[in-house]
Amino acid sequence: MQTLLDRLMAAPPGAELGVEGMILALAVSTASALLAQILYTTFYEHVETGSQIHRSFLLVGPSVTLLFLVVQLSLPLSLGLLGALSIVRFRVPIKEPEEVGFLMVVIASSIACATASYGLLLILLAIVIGVLVVRHLTAARLGGRGRDGGLLMLTLADDSYAQHASAIESLLLERLGRIRLEHLSTRDGRTHLNYAFRGRPGIDWPETRAALDILCTPEDVSVLFARQGGI
Repeated sequence: MQTLLDRLMAAPPGAELGVEGMILALAVSTASALLAQILYTTFYEHVETGSQIHRSFLLVGPSVTLLFLVVQLSLPLSLGLLGALSIVRFRVPIKEPEEVGFLMVVIASSIACATASYGLLLILLAIVIGVLVVRHLTAARLGGRGRDGGLLMLTLADDSYAQHASAIESLLLERLGRIRLEHLSTRDGRTHLNYAFRGRPGIDWPETRAALDILCTPEDVSVLFARQGGI
């Protein structure tokens, strides 16, 4: 076991890889980045607030690998690269925490390829895939398959809300399941309500909208769906 670990941890210098070894490192790095992109699109692409950072994985992976290969070849050149790269900044904000995690996976995979630590790379990818699958199955079991979660936004007249406030919450609780009032504001004679909900399976949205129209005649009804477990 110790011998196997020693082999996995072995990191030959970039100068000893040769041209074929460097090409192999770039190819494996690109494949790893593609796998990370597939995992992201499978588990997180439907997140509407993300910055779509996964579109850069195929560029980041081989680029980081080549960067570390060059760094291993020449110490003076590596110092110059550090100075040159200090001007690089992210212009697109990273809005979701999982995006940071996937970016770190891509960078770690690229460094493993640059040091020819393919055993560690396989271990990393196996752990990442296992964690994502277990998390997805656990979230589906705890949240319930087919559940709708999101944000319901209502706009109605102030007098209508004052008259039907309790009835509106009772109706939403009956049809949407768990609800929580996130925001309430009044302006120009209109009341704006935002309800976060974790709905039960098979919500009949047309019927729910018709029931709201009969009850309080809202001026506007909007629904923003979120991923499972997001609320």
